[in-house]
Amino acid sequence: MRVAPPSFELCLRASVLYLDLFCASVNNKIYPKDFISKKLDKKAAYYMGLSDPEGTRDWQWVDQTPYNKSATFWHQGEPSSPDERCVILNARSSKWGWNDVPCEPLQRSICKMMKIFI
Repeated sequence: MRVAPPSFELCLRASVLYLDLFCASVNNKIYPKDFISKKLDKKAAYYMGLSDPEGTRDWQWVDQTPYNKSATFWHQGEPSSPDERCVILNARSSKWGWNDVPCEPLQRSICKMMKIFI
């Protein structure tokens, strides 16, 4: 998985269709709140660049941003299983939050890419 250098000018795209994108970390430094609430489909789930590769509950952002335990947005009862090592962003009862899931199913991803001027 490639990660964009911090010097890139970025635009945001949520899709499974674009293959040449960098997996993003959904944290407050990158994403304005209205991007999540207004742009994402509440019926879909999105990989968000947070995972637990070893199954030890040592969560890691793909861009190496330190994981802050006090600034998390887990849904109630989550994380729920050490076998679920990837994190998705999804809406439950119209409230967005995090859910740990197996990494295998195809889900949408929140990605970032270089801004292109036309």
